[in-house]
This record gives sequence, structure tokens and C-alpha cells, in this order.
Amino acid sequence: MDLQTAYKIMDVSEDITIEKLEAQYLIWIRKDKAQQGKTRISSNDVINMDTITEAYNLILNYIQFTDNQIESRGGVREKIGHFIEHYKYHTLGILFLIFVFGSIMFHFIDHRIEQARESDIPPPDLEILLFGDYYAEDITVLENTLEKTFPEWENMEVNFEYSPTETTSEMDITSVQQRPLTLMIEEPDIYITDQTHFDLLLDLDTHLPIEIDISDDLKEQIGDHSLKFHQVEGEEKEELYGVDLSRSEVFSEVQIVGSEKIVSIRSETNNYENALTFIKKVLEKVEETE
Repeated sequence: MDLQTAYKIMDVSEDITIEKLEAQYLIWIRKDKAQQGKTRISSNDVINMDTITEAYNLILNYIQFTDNQIESRGGVREKIGHFIEHYKYHTLGILFLIFVFGSIMFHFIDHRIEQARESDIPPPDLEILLFGDYYAEDITVLENTLEKTFPEWENMEVNFEYSPTETTSEMDITSVQQRPLTLMIEEPDIYITDQTHFDLLLDLDTHLPIEIDISDDLKEQIGDHSLKFHQVEGEEKEELYGVDLSRSEVFSEVQIVGSEKIVSIRSETNNYENALTFIKKVLEKVEETE
């Protein structure tokens, strides 16, 4: 596959950035998942994720290793230098793609092994995914705190996925590469994210409105800035889609380094009522704003 074909397959322009390319890839993933639920699909409309993924990786590799366009050079010496530089980056690009592919496959296989191990455990009453620019030494502390807060629930799962807002290291680049796969595989009831990732998920239409009544006293206690309202295209008014629970007591004993902890409900959750119960109860434990 050549680069021009890859641009056409991904339906992007040649000046696409990594962030916009990633967003477009997530859109293709959502379209593919939506298509899987349909019984009749025209052969012309079938989405081939293998081809799309190949195009995505090809364009991404091109962007990362050819940030500076090679200017037109004259003379034999410059042409030789151009030739050497061209194939050097191709080799590095192939090695980088092998590394990324291996990391993604390891993540996928590890996830499947964990699913098989937990097949005998009853379905979770609530599944939470911390997804963002967070660092946590031991997430089990949060799990234990939530089990004490919700003793009526037999099984509550808390998962953690590091996803940086900026790429400053090779590990960050790998984490960004894994982001679409994480959103495709993980199916939590609740997301806990920073503002950047909350906006990203909101743009992908992955949230449900949070239908709870918040008293004026509680609004004053938590602060208006903690309530994340959004108006969906076609709707007449804004609705509550996220609540920043950073100052809730449930996070006081766990060392999670990061900014906001915005709770939102995934649009395809099977535990919507439990998700609302979680938000209400955790809201009650929010410290007053100063």
C-alpha cells in the first residue's frame, strides 16, 4: 500500500496531524462496531478494519519520521545524502512499527488471559476505567475504599489505563498508539478522566447524560466548575455529562497523580442505575470548595 492510497482509505488530507489522524481512526472503529450489529450490509459499505489499520500505521509512521520535509537538492552529493536518509527512516519506521505492533498484541493477549481467568466471577455490579494522564502506585487502595463505600455490591472492578495528554517519551508514544485499542476493548460503565480525555470521549459521542437532581446546596458545595454540561447537536438544551469528583473522600487515601477526575457514564453501559448510584454517593463525600 502506498501513502496516497492510505490517505484515501483513511479519508484524511495529506497535512493531517497525529491527533486528527487518531481521532479519525477512532471514528472508523466506532463505525465498525456499529456495523457489526447490522444484519444486512451492502458489500460496498463493508468496513475492512485490517486495511484501515494498515493505512493508519503507514500514515502515522510517515508523520513521525518525516516532520521536516526534505528540501529540493541539486548535485550528486546531495542526492546521495537524500537517498541514504530516505532509506534510513524507512528502516527505523519498520522497526518502530514492529515494536508498536508487539506492544499492542501483548496488551491484547494479556487482556484476554485476564478475561479467561475471571470467567467464573459474577458480572460486575459496576466497572470503572481510570483513563487519562494519571500515575498510580497501587490502584487496589481505591478498590478497597469503593468496596467499603458500596458494601451491597458483590463485584466492582476498577481498571487503570495511562494515556498521556502530551508525548514526551517513547513510552508516551506507545501509550497513545494503544489508546484506540483500549477504547475498542474496554467496556466500562463509568469513565474517570482528566479534562482532555473527557473532551475526547465527548467528541466521540461515548457518554450518556447523568440524570440526577443536584440541590443548590450541593452545587454550592462542589462548585459550578465541577459540573460538566454539554449540548448535543440536535438537542434543545445542555445536559449534565460529567462531574469532577477530584475532591471526594474516596480519592483521599489513594495516590493518583493527575489533574481532574471527571466521572462520566459510557453510552453502552448495562448498569446505568448503578452508575447513577455511584455518582450520587461519591458526590455526597465531596469536600466543600474554599
